[in-house]
Amino acid sequence: MAVLSVSAVIIVAVHLVVDPRHVRVVGHTAQARTASGFTDQGVLSKTLSYPVEGDTFAPPTAAQAAAATITASDAFAMACKGFASVCATSPATVFLANVTLSRTFGTEAADGDFVPTLNNTLTYVVEWPGQHCVNHGPGPLPGTTPTPKVVYDCTYVEYVNAITGEDVGGFSGDLK
Repeated sequence: MAVLSVSAVIIVAVHLVVDPRHVRVVGHTAQARTASGFTDQGVLSKTLSYPVEGDTFAPPTAAQAAAATITASDAFAMACKGFASVCATSPATVFLANVTLSRTFGTEAADGDFVPTLNNTLTYVVEWPGQHCVNHGPGPLPGTTPTPKVVYDCTYVEYVNAITGEDVGGFSGDLK
C-alpha cells in the first residue's frame, strides 16, 4: 500500500507489532521508517479508540484500503503542515483506518444533533507520542484564582482523509 522513496529503510515484520495502546497484525507486510521521520504501520487490523476523545478506528477491508488515493507519505506531509514544529523533531507513526469522530470534529445538524466530519471514513491517522502538553481552557472568572498551568505527557494526532487528501484536523491530548 505505501509508496516509499529511495531514502526509505524497509523492515519486514513477520509477527505482531505491539504498542501499549494498539495491537496491529502486520503479517508479512513492510513497515517503513522513512528519512522524513515516520513509521508507516500500514492498515489497522484491530478496532481501537481514543476513549477520552471518543474517536474510534476500525480496520478497513482490503478493497476499502485499496481505494486510498494518497499514500502514507502524502498524509504525513499534509499532517506536518498542522504540526510543523513537532514534525521536524519527533518521530511519528501513520496508519490507515476507517475513522469515526464522535466529539472532536463535526457540525451541527438542523435538529441539533452532532454530525461527525469523519463517519467510518477511510483516513490516515498520524500520531506523535511522547509530547508535552499544557492544560488549557477558558480564563478565570472575575474574582477567582487562575488554574495553574500543568504540563503532562500527551500525543499529537492529525487526521488526513485517504480519499480526498484533505487534512481534517488534529488535536493533542492524553489518549488513555
